[in-house]
Amino acid sequence: MIANVEGLKAGDHAYHVHEKGDCSAPDGTSAGGHFNPSSHKHGRPDGDEHHEGDFGNLTAGKDGKATKTFVMKGITIADGPTSIVGKGFIVHGRRTTSRRSRPGTRAAASRAA
Repeated sequence: MIANVEGLKAGDHAYHVHEKGDCSAPDGTSAGGHFNPSSHKHGRPDGDEHHEGDFGNLTAGKDGKATKTFVMKGITIADGPTSIVGKGFIVHGRRTTSRRSRPGTRAAASRAA
């Protein structure tokens, strides 16, 4: 996957796929929680256990642009329960942490884009 994002504040921003494709709410809450069809605990994207929709952090430069190339396991663009097609891609206002939390909790809180 390649993410190219513009219009961010400089610094780190959590980047997740959320449960729903509805991003109509000004704060992004209409997109639901993190995409997590296997009900995993929160963890680092390269760890043994993590939300399937947790892509870690993007780092925006002073120009507000961030680019990241990565491979994610456990998701697909084919039909099925692990498909991310039609889901909301959310850039949060701050970085994500690798601390573990209960399934469905939000570690990065506010949504920036």
